[in-house]
Amino acid sequence: MRGRTRLAAPVLAAGGTRLLQLFLLFVLIQLSSGTAQNTLVTGFALLSSFAIFTDSGGSNYLLQLDEGRLGRRVFARAMGLHVLLAVAGGAAASAITLNARGASHDAAVVTVLLALAVAQTAESTMRTARAPSLHGGRDVAYALPDLVLIGLKGPLVLVALVTGVLPVLAFVAIPSLVLGTVTYLINRRPLRRDVPVQRKLTLTILEYGVSGSLSSFYSQAPLVLGTAVLGVSMMAPLALAFRIVQPLEILPATVSQQLIPRLRRRRFAPVRVWAWFAMTGLVIAAVLALLAVGFSDAVPASFDLVVFLVILTSVPVKFGNYALVATAIGHGLVRSRLVAAAVVGVMTLAAVAAALVWAPSTALPAVTVASELFLLVTLSGLLHRRTETAKVIA
Repeated sequence: MRGRTRLAAPVLAAGGTRLLQLFLLFVLIQLSSGTAQNTLVTGFALLSSFAIFTDSGGSNYLLQLDEGRLGRRVFARAMGLHVLLAVAGGAAASAITLNARGASHDAAVVTVLLALAVAQTAESTMRTARAPSLHGGRDVAYALPDLVLIGLKGPLVLVALVTGVLPVLAFVAIPSLVLGTVTYLINRRPLRRDVPVQRKLTLTILEYGVSGSLSSFYSQAPLVLGTAVLGVSMMAPLALAFRIVQPLEILPATVSQQLIPRLRRRRFAPVRVWAWFAMTGLVIAAVLALLAVGFSDAVPASFDLVVFLVILTSVPVKFGNYALVATAIGHGLVRSRLVAAAVVGVMTLAAVAAALVWAPSTALPAVTVASELFLLVTLSGLLHRRTETAKVIA
């Protein structure tokens, strides 16, 4: 029982942070309207998208290392890369939002959006900062920063809601920055100084990051490119749907990260793992669909039920794809993931371009679903081929 609780701790804590994100989204909607609301909702969604785009891969790289190869210098390099790319991602998301057609440039809106960018950057970096805890099997220690973050940010968001003062949300950046720094220092302390750095370490880490960025491109492209081309008012319904559904991904993302070190020690059937992940996604999507239909009269004007339901259909496949990616990384098949992501990225780019010309409001959400199916077919095919090749060689 204690072992199961320990394994579940990161998932439960991460789920709590995503509930906090949804609460923050709710407060943003309550404290704004019109162009200000469209700008904040779309910007909030884009920040999440770019946090995924600009993930350096440092966390996954650290998790697949043997314990004796993880030292302070390797950890510092992974952290430095993540911080650099996360800052660039936050800046890009803010710039696209504020320069999009119909964006609000009210001082309060801009201040809150930039504060959210800082908070997103710090929280994204924290994934790499606490990777050594999970690498050592200390699941509860890995979950602790999320729990502290909930305790620090939650009251600030609640104060903003109670007082009705939007700029109060600008203070959410402070606990994120402080906690990110403390998490890095705590996880750095037990690491050895004398562990050598492998050749081409930066390129090796970025290989994980590039494969992850390409993998996320297919799912985020409709929102990012749509905002740049169509503006915040037209993309607000899709952005709102993304921001409600995307936090759910923390469940498969966290569990799949826990699986990576374990996949190096034991062999799991990819089909079986995929099925468990996909069934979990199906149950969650069904519950959300029922809630959306039941409470459709109590949602903000920027909410589109059809768009939301279309995005929900991608959830089971997306959950399953996290299992396939973890399998690829755990078995050292990073380049297979990279090839699959590149193929799907090209197909998605073509589909988004066609959707923008044809029927943006209905076709862009459908591209998200199609992209997940593209990835499933491509990555499972590559994994199967690699497995058959390994059997022949053996």
